[in-house]
Amino acid sequence: MISKTKFPITDSQIVSLFQKAGFRDVRNIAPLGDGEFNAVYAATADGNEYAVKIAPSPDCDVLTYEKNMMRAELFWYDQLREKTQVHVPTVLYRDFSRETIGTDWFIMERIGGTALNRCRLPQEEKEAGDRAIVEAAAAMHAISGEAFGFPSGKKYDTWDRALEGILSDLVSDCEKKGKRCRNGERLLHALKKHRDVFREVPCTMVSFDLHPGNVIYAPQNTDGRFWFIDWERGIWGDRVLDFVNFDPMHPMEKKTKTLSFYNSVAAEKLTVDDGVKLRYAMGQGLLGLVMETEKYYRYTPARFGWWRNVSACLYFYKSAFGVLEA
Repeated sequence: MISKTKFPITDSQIVSLFQKAGFRDVRNIAPLGDGEFNAVYAATADGNEYAVKIAPSPDCDVLTYEKNMMRAELFWYDQLREKTQVHVPTVLYRDFSRETIGTDWFIMERIGGTALNRCRLPQEEKEAGDRAIVEAAAAMHAISGEAFGFPSGKKYDTWDRALEGILSDLVSDCEKKGKRCRNGERLLHALKKHRDVFREVPCTMVSFDLHPGNVIYAPQNTDGRFWFIDWERGIWGDRVLDFVNFDPMHPMEKKTKTLSFYNSVAAEKLTVDDGVKLRYAMGQGLLGLVMETEKYYRYTPARFGWWRNVSACLYFYKSAFGVLEA
């Protein structure tokens, strides 16, 4: 996907990154994946397959929560490796010095396989993938945080205060582009109306981007066939946020199979009551606001990403406000 945030880099510069990391004989460099924020390339080095991920330039115009987001992504990779059995690639080298190319980057093993959203699988295997995603969510939700917020951003002692800060930052990000964000203002009003519901939410690790496009299906891998990538949007927050990406066209109370998978393994079961419905609706609104705002920073109206975000926002806002403003 073409995006204004992707760092422009040449093959010779990529070779220099691998050399700094101690690799030699770098070949077969090619763009990798469907990511829309970082630049990602596949390469062979010393006969093995790797991926190198390059953050936007430090002077690139990004959303407030996206600043230093690569460092946050690696923080989440470390959390998952240390505290769960979720399959994630091994990070082999990380460089935040900004000496080689002027921005952050890291090298990790490349998992041989295909993104799950691009696979045509028999129903049994498709259901196994759905279950693996939900079980990964349950595993990370067992990781508790001490304060709410993005790892590289401001921290808050309660979820309602974190939401207020995050929503306000996104509204401000829109204003920086000369756009008034009325839906962001509506979400802030809804938050004030239901503040008590959000104040008591426990603080856990949340991906907020856990969907089949971020899962590698690797049936030949002896360590496991479902591998999870792209954790940069991770946040210390409300676990209900992750359900927005599960069966996104269904309301929370109708995600019966997803909830069954989740509650079969979760340390703390989830029951859908009125409070959970409000938390889910706020998650839909938040994702809509992220997508509305990021289109100004990543795309132009001539790009597919712009209009995809526009249509997604319409759905998420309609669903969210149908509950939040009822």
